[in-house]
Amino acid sequence: MKKRIAAEWEPIKGVMISWPPFLPHKYIVDLLDNYKVYLCYPNEESKLEAIEYLKKYGGNINNIIWCQGDLGFESAWVRDWGMHPIFDEDGNFFLGGAEYQLSTPWVSIDDQENLSDLDGEPLSKENCEQNEDLAQEQIARSIGNNFIKLPFSLTGGNIMSNGHNQLMMMHITETENRYKGISDEKFKKMLKDMTGMSDVKVFSNYADFGLQHIDCYLKMLDEETLLVSRAPKGHRLYERYERILNEEVKKCLTCYNRPYKIYRIDIVPFNEGNDELTAYANSIILNDTIYVPTYGIPQDEIALKQWKEAMPGYIIKGFDFEWVDEPEIINDYEYERTGWGTEDVLHCRTRAIWDDKMLYLSVKRLEEEIKVNESNIIEAQIVDYSKEGLVEDSLLLYYRVNKGDWTTLPLTKTNDKEKFICELKGNVNDIIDYYISAKSKSGRVETMPRVAPGGFYTTKVIK
Repeated sequence: MKKRIAAEWEPIKGVMISWPPFLPHKYIVDLLDNYKVYLCYPNEESKLEAIEYLKKYGGNINNIIWCQGDLGFESAWVRDWGMHPIFDEDGNFFLGGAEYQLSTPWVSIDDQENLSDLDGEPLSKENCEQNEDLAQEQIARSIGNNFIKLPFSLTGGNIMSNGHNQLMMMHITETENRYKGISDEKFKKMLKDMTGMSDVKVFSNYADFGLQHIDCYLKMLDEETLLVSRAPKGHRLYERYERILNEEVKKCLTCYNRPYKIYRIDIVPFNEGNDELTAYANSIILNDTIYVPTYGIPQDEIALKQWKEAMPGYIIKGFDFEWVDEPEIINDYEYERTGWGTEDVLHCRTRAIWDDKMLYLSVKRLEEEIKVNESNIIEAQIVDYSKEGLVEDSLLLYYRVNKGDWTTLPLTKTNDKEKFICELKGNVNDIIDYYISAKSKSGRVETMPRVAPGGFYTTKVIK
């Protein structure tokens, strides 16, 4: 086993949001209907308020797990202050609470070193230490997980984990740590030592001002696939978005030492009178479902279609956030027509609670084209974090040729107890679809892709 931060697409046992919420009520009700919801609240008064509100809108309050903590102004942004899911070398799970400061400093792209806010005043120690930093351990205890304090900044909205050893982030995380007196080199060493994430990819900031969080620019869909936002041609940020993609993102290699497969999602201005862009990448993957922020504009339909093309087999749900449809408890924020922003959206305000006893699968899939006479080996990493053991005859490769019936082959053990292999063969011009499946004695059953057979991998046999 290796120390690592879990990826977003891995198995979860629930979803964390906070009270008071900054989310559309229909989205909250949907979460309550489909998941255990770990609802963070500051005091008994707010808990009673939440119960009254959720009963009114039909939320299944029986699915709530109450998590009390000393929450403050930043409580709605559970993505940013929430704890990171970390597995250690022995397969033990704990929640890591990074040092959290008031959102992220609003700095210009040309003024990263000075770390000044919009008014030009240096940030003080006081406004970089919020209640949420103190509430992390309290919330972790409510969830029932062990907690460790991480002595560096690692704002949740600005990291994407591949579930192996790679993190992607924007430059602003280094800036936050420099403010704390932590050099880039020391930050990366501490990150590796405490989380196992040794391959850190840092990209240039994509906006003039603001949060610069990576979850508004790109999304890791799995170990080898990215979804990257594309601004409209003529927009002031178009060239910057494309430069970061072409000169930085495309140079990154996956955990299997291959280039990422990249899908694009088109974003557009959503408010009349300004050029703020939709943040369709700021969506959250929760087991077999992807929740996408929509803005009540025609481009929403295109974005949902692009999501479906990138993630076949997943349920794709879009949610508008119109002030006129929401009660005062939700819309008490200084936003315009919609509660979704351009750097503050659905992913920022929702965080998964990972299954600490998960059955973990990762696949080194075949290339999109394979040669008929070569050895074509599929590699699967399977880790039973329940420690109850794998069901050996359940470790299977499912495959079909030219859309025929699915059939199976057993995965073969290797000298590495977590690594299993299987060879696929076919004739020239065959199209082969495949996925892997496994069970643990804990009762967990998983596939990769996780929505198989609705979603699967595909290769074509060539000469």
